[in-house]
Formats: sequence, structure tokens, C-alpha cells
Amino acid sequence: MGCEMSHIDKIKTDISELSRQCAIMERAGASFGVPEIRGAHDRIIQILDYYSTTYTLNDFLRIPGVPRLRERLLEANVKVHMRSEVESAAVAISKDGDPFDSSWINPGFYELLLGQVERWRLLGIPKSGDRRPLVIVGGGALPQSQVLLHRQTGRAIISLDKDAESVYAARRVIRHLGYSSKLKVVQQDGMLYDYGEASLVVIAGLVLCKYEIAARVFHTAPSIFLNVRTPTGVHGMWRVPVDPDGLRSIGWNIVDTWTPQNSAISSLTCINA
Repeated sequence: MGCEMSHIDKIKTDISELSRQCAIMERAGASFGVPEIRGAHDRIIQILDYYSTTYTLNDFLRIPGVPRLRERLLEANVKVHMRSEVESAAVAISKDGDPFDSSWINPGFYELLLGQVERWRLLGIPKSGDRRPLVIVGGGALPQSQVLLHRQTGRAIISLDKDAESVYAARRVIRHLGYSSKLKVVQQDGMLYDYGEASLVVIAGLVLCKYEIAARVFHTAPSIFLNVRTPTGVHGMWRVPVDPDGLRSIGWNIVDTWTPQNSAISSLTCINA
């Protein structure tokens, strides 16, 4: 009984800690350029990592107070990432040279993208001879995925984002890097876009309406591949997860599931055959 109570007490303490760190991220103008904000973000990751080893997201959401906390975390995480990317984009255009040679992109995310491209190659994705562009939904202000995917595949990239400030910032970075002829940024809701001219669509991890966008891609693109980034375990507390069965119910056939070692993000690649 004592051990059980100790476990309950720890959960209560950790939920309170998550709420406290979330409140820090909810501050006006919060971005990762402020050490306290970065510290709150990293502390949340540490707690979510711990519970991902013992809980499913659904089980975690049964804990009193957690569903409301999740709503706050989802909103705070998106806002902080958006502000931080806009700030980082401003830094990127103030410097010469290749931003991939510095700290512009998180090393873990860099490895995720490189590994994903290699898995696509092994699967023959996109198909040989298919020169249609790749589309990224939720590309954000810092076009790191766009640049790297273009470099690795040679394909033109179209990036969609609803936020006007993010679109403006991404266009400036792309122009600064000299990729304007290959990388296009469109201010558009991914649920309304016509994907008929794409060969592959990537739905970014911070996108909220993943199922709705996956359905839109399926119904507007008769022969296409889809890649969805989804959080692992309890990391679904602040990024919307995707259930493979949910994608299958839309009509997608999942051809590859990949989770890099020690990653909080999984990658699902599907085909609309």
C-alpha cells in the first residue's frame, strides 16, 4: 500500500510540475531564445519521457486534471515554436553561409529527416520518373525540412502554412539562401488545399488537424504518398498523435512505420493506391 501511495503522490507531483512548466511557456511572447522557456520545454520533455515508459496516452488522460492540462500544453507548444521559428528565421537571414553548418537545425531532427529520406529511397518513394513536387503541411517560419528534403531528393518543395508571419519569414529565408526557384511557400489551410499535383505530402508534427488533412490529401490526390509525423507515448500531451487505424479508415495503406532510437516522434508513410 505504501508503494502504491508513493506512486500516486509522484503522479500528483509530476502533474503539478507539468502545469507549472506549462505556465512558464504560456507567458506572453515566450520563445526558446529565453533560457527559462527552453528550460521549461526541456523539463516537460523529461517528464513525458518518464511516463511514456509506463503509460499509454489514453491511460494518462484518465488522470484527473490531465485532459485540461493537455489542451494548455498543445496550445502553448505551438505558440512557442511559432515565435521561436520566426526569431530564428530573422537570425538566419542576418548571416552568410550555410545555416546547416551551425545550430540552425536540431541535430536529432536532422537525423530524423536524413533517415526518413533513406527509408523512402528503399521503398521507391517518390516513384522513379515522378517529378511532381513534395508538399509539406505546417512548414513554419524556419524552412529546415524544405531545404533538407530538396537537397536530398532534388525535388521542388511546396510549403503550406496558415500563419501569415510564418509564411513571410520562411519566404525571406528561402530567398536569402537562393532557393526561390525550387522552394515555394503558400499561405493556405492544409484542409482546403488541392494536392493533385503533389507526389508526396508530409504533415508536420505540430499540425493539429492531421486526420482532416490526411482525408483531404486522399480525396484530392488519386496516386500519392503521405508521410505523417506523430508523437510517441505520452508526448501526445503536446503534439496531436495519429492512430494507424485512423489513417486506414480514411483509405490509406501504411507501407512504413519508423521511430528513430530515443525519438519522441514516429513517422508513418502511406500510399493512396
